[in-house]
Amino acid sequence: LLEPIGSSSCNNPTCFPSQHSFVDFTILCCTNYLKPPTAAEIFQKMVAALGGPPDLLSRPTAYLAAAPVVVDVKAREDGVVAGFDTRALGLAVVELGGGRQRASDTINPAVGFTDIAAIGAKVKRGDLLARVHAADAEAADVAQVAFLKSIAIGDQASVPQPAVVEAVRLL
Repeated sequence: LLEPIGSSSCNNPTCFPSQHSFVDFTILCCTNYLKPPTAAEIFQKMVAALGGPPDLLSRPTAYLAAAPVVVDVKAREDGVVAGFDTRALGLAVVELGGGRQRASDTINPAVGFTDIAAIGAKVKRGDLLARVHAADAEAADVAQVAFLKSIAIGDQASVPQPAVVEAVRLL
């Protein structure tokens, strides 16, 4: 194992102990200082910079609201998740209270869908497709029906379309 820089008899941080080679020093620098941050690390720094809690990702339940009703949406048939009607899902979230229909509407940050099965996932009847987080049982039932209408389960996943179809360059 490498010693931390400056832990030998030399206290200069640019000095590396004789038992370590320049290669060891380079590996130490690259792994500790040039490691790209993860998306979560970047997000956490952004949250803290905007005045949010610095430990949001390590303690989310301390800060995020929880819905009083959570209902599992289960597959009604065997197959492969082929796709979603994402507009219908978005409207279902709005109906739950997780979005606005008018500027004066309030948003309930505790409601919505989680644990959504990925496109291409093989599912069997009874497998979890998603979880509905709702303010009450009636809203959960409505959202569950909306989710089941929005998901396509078939023999195979849909072929993904390219994110960019054509680039237009102006002269």
